[in-house]
Amino acid sequence: MDECPGITHEIGVVREDLKKIFPVIEPDKSDSASLDNVLEFLVLTGKSMPHALSMLIPESWNDKNPIPDSLKAFYEYHSTIMEPWMAQPP
Repeated sequence: MDECPGITHEIGVVREDLKKIFPVIEPDKSDSASLDNVLEFLVLTGKSMPHALSMLIPESWNDKNPIPDSLKAFYEYHSTIMEPWMAQPP
C-alpha cells in the first residue's frame, strides 16, 4: 500500500493530498500492526467491518469446500485491487 506514482496522474489525485494518507502501513511494525493499519484504512474509507475483513482475509475454497458463485466473484474482484500479504524480510 505504497504510493503508486503512475496512478496519481491518471486519476487526477494531487500528490500533496496523497502525502496526507501515505504510508497506510507504518514501516517497521509487526504483521499484526500492518493488518490493523489496513483494516482501519478500509473502514475509514467507508467499508463496513465485515466487508473490510473479507477483503483482507478471504476464506479458502476448493472442490471439497465450495462457496456460492456470488461470494467467489466478490473475492475475485477484490483480488484485483488488494496486494497479497507477504512477510517482509528481517
